[in-house]
Amino acid sequence: MEARSIEPSPSPCPRGWLAAATAVIAVTTIAAHGVGLSGEFVLDDFGSVVGNPTIRALWPPQWMFPPIDAGTGGRPFSNLTLALDHQLGGLSPRQYRVTNVALHLANALTLFALVRRIALLPGIALGARSAVTLATVTATIWAAHPLTTAAVGYISQRTEVLMALCVLQTVHAFLRFAVTRRCAWGWLAVVAASLGMASKEGMVAVPVLVWLLDVKLISGGARAAWRAHRWLHCGMAATWLLLAALMAGSHLSERGVGFGSGVSAGANLLLQTRAVLHYLQLTLWPHPLVFDHGWDPDLPHSPAVAAAGVALVATGIVVLLRRQPVAGIALAWFAVLLAPSSSVVPVIHQPVAESRAYLALAGITGLAVITGRRLFRCRPATGMTVGLALAGGLALLSAARCQVMIREDTLWRETIARQPRNARAHAQLGAALLRKNDPAGSAGASRAALRLRPDYTDARVNLALALLRSDRPSDARLELEQAVAGEPGHFAARYNLGLLLAETGRPAEAIPQFAAALHARPGHVDAGQNLAVVLLAAGHARESLQQSRLNVAAEPGRAENHYNLGNALAALNETEKAVASYRQALQLDPSFSRAHNNLGVLELRRGNWREARASFEEALRHRPGYAEAMRNLEAITGR
Repeated sequence: MEARSIEPSPSPCPRGWLAAATAVIAVTTIAAHGVGLSGEFVLDDFGSVVGNPTIRALWPPQWMFPPIDAGTGGRPFSNLTLALDHQLGGLSPRQYRVTNVALHLANALTLFALVRRIALLPGIALGARSAVTLATVTATIWAAHPLTTAAVGYISQRTEVLMALCVLQTVHAFLRFAVTRRCAWGWLAVVAASLGMASKEGMVAVPVLVWLLDVKLISGGARAAWRAHRWLHCGMAATWLLLAALMAGSHLSERGVGFGSGVSAGANLLLQTRAVLHYLQLTLWPHPLVFDHGWDPDLPHSPAVAAAGVALVATGIVVLLRRQPVAGIALAWFAVLLAPSSSVVPVIHQPVAESRAYLALAGITGLAVITGRRLFRCRPATGMTVGLALAGGLALLSAARCQVMIREDTLWRETIARQPRNARAHAQLGAALLRKNDPAGSAGASRAALRLRPDYTDARVNLALALLRSDRPSDARLELEQAVAGEPGHFAARYNLGLLLAETGRPAEAIPQFAAALHARPGHVDAGQNLAVVLLAAGHARESLQQSRLNVAAEPGRAENHYNLGNALAALNETEKAVASYRQALQLDPSFSRAHNNLGVLELRRGNWREARASFEEALRHRPGYAEAMRNLEAITGR
């Protein structure tokens, strides 16, 4: 027999209360995180956004196949949201940050709705105004908490923020289905779970969390939950198949996930035990926050203390689920959502990340609010006042944290101050200073990273670029050659060495470097374009023609690709085809002075003096003082 639908407690709460709660949550969220809207790209943002070709267009849907080495690798729904941002704002960091804050606000409002619905369930039935108070205080404190800045203020953590929205929507939709028995809510729960699986792998825990919520708060037991909602639970469990397919295609081992690096399950479990206790401490006292802990995190708690703390949390969950189910669910929320990223499976490149506690924090926040309400037994108005005052203080702390995160060099300096042995922080400071045209400071930071980790190829490439900016090409070349020798498949080392060799008049030596860069990152437009150029410069016109055709096929809207194709065709005396390629380049970019000049040369070859003169004049109009075009024009004028 099907269980009857659960009738919610009556909710005579005035609409004004709900509107006021929404306004309070929105104002607090913007006050806490709005400062960070003017921030820069940082760390993985350059791979997830700046260097991610799959977000450049919505059709064809390349966003479905994000690069493996990007932060959105294996996470197509997250990649789609970045593609939408690219359509709206190009490569402006502000657009992506606005979306992160908007998603965070959506999460806070969904958390408010979820907590309120739970508070109105039979057996809890706080009353309409008490439910709104509890939900408002919980959602507002969570939205303002400084620990959330690790996800909201970092564009690449779109995966975490978006997954959180899918988690909250899944749980909320399931709760509404259980209460109303409307199939639309059930379908929404499955769809939200599916989108979450395509956002980040941590979504794997949500079907378990929903089952626990059903057993303890809705159906009143495992058998009753199975009888009442078995098809919906099976539907959500089926979304694991989607996650498995995405993980299989994302080459997790190449992204540093798994046991191939030599880190044992036991060693990683000890580290993650310390990490979980660290996250728990930060939920209660959010200082000091560290943006990036690096490969070898320096955590404050010993393994023994951490193990005792985690054991205490586990015991608390078991006891509370039996005696105080609401409090037990709140604590289990924290533990279950952290479990996928804090397990025996190593995540080599980022074993500890405070952003992982983003949504787990909501469980501790709810538990704290519930505990405070029971201890002080205050009226809803008093509870609301105290809670919002606390949220206001947390919002000020978050705003100060966002101020630090605005500039990437400031953020990395703070990270180094708190984790001085973090080689990645030193290397990223070097990269940031290079972008700010401080090659001397960049070289110093890169050398500091190399002292901590001599085999750190990224740091060595940064050092080479800093030396190049300081007019030391020979030293830069030595560093790049050492980087290539240490890590032959490193894209940036190969690509920059190829550029250096090409710019110093050694195109033949640059060819294998660009070829290796393309092998490391297939389809990279700039690497393919430079390969075509050096092939032609080294006298390999047919190979250049072949590569240029591949480049045009990969990105037909890029004028430079058609120009290179024209150069290769001209070198092979295929004049008519070369003219067509130059004209195609000029159609895409009418100010392309080199294309105008080369077109004029071919028009001369065909005997079209008037057209040639017009092309040379057009080249000079767009680029006054263009020496080659001036010589060509003078030759015509003299004739």
